[in-house]
Amino acid sequence: MCPPWAVGPDASPRVHDDDLERTPRNADPVALARVGDRQHARASPSLDATGSADNGRDLRPYRVWAVSGDHWDASRTRSQESGMLTHIAGASVWEQEIYDHVSGHVVTEGAILDEYQRLAEDPSGSPAFRYLAGLILADERRHHQLFNDLSESIRQMAELRLDDEPIPSLRGLKADRERIMATTEQLLEAERADAGELKRLAKKLKDVRETTLWGLLLELMQDDTSKHVKILQFIRDRADDAIT
Repeated sequence: MCPPWAVGPDASPRVHDDDLERTPRNADPVALARVGDRQHARASPSLDATGSADNGRDLRPYRVWAVSGDHWDASRTRSQESGMLTHIAGASVWEQEIYDHVSGHVVTEGAILDEYQRLAEDPSGSPAFRYLAGLILADERRHHQLFNDLSESIRQMAELRLDDEPIPSLRGLKADRERIMATTEQLLEAERADAGELKRLAKKLKDVRETTLWGLLLELMQDDTSKHVKILQFIRDRADDAIT
């Protein structure tokens, strides 16, 4: 089913007929969230049903990372861990289910963040392992913030508050089409040139691949370049097809 994203000034979220057929009108949103949490837990290879890692370490309580600061924020831990997720007034079944799923993922991911932070700061471990754990930690913090932004954007959409969304919609691309098209083509050219340079440099480091992290880091930068190309192509194509 296509999600009811608002793409125009007159669009609004709504409850779909197939949602009503699948879910009773008096369905408990907390129960729905718990079902989603159980499904997520079964899909996660790193945590068992009690929140413990495969290596036996208990990673509970799950703690929500405050990206703007340097410490964990455990203020929401108890209510979220017990399944007390927010019920959005006026939300469709689809909106509530997606919101609960994303919010639940934020809580679960907190345990993984905690473990990466421990590894990155452990002075008794291998310096190379600490370094790589720090790289992953930086990515996971960004992912955590993205999920927080996504959950808040879903909530605002359900409540018909479309101003100042953490993740903006694609409205307004038409007016900016010419600038986006010209700028993205220039940036795509630069990213492709950078990809070629990284590939050439990687070949020169072949002899130290087994004794240093350099080759791995170059591969990761190549992956980032591919990601940048994907982002630029996405916004270029959407601007080209924009109707609002």
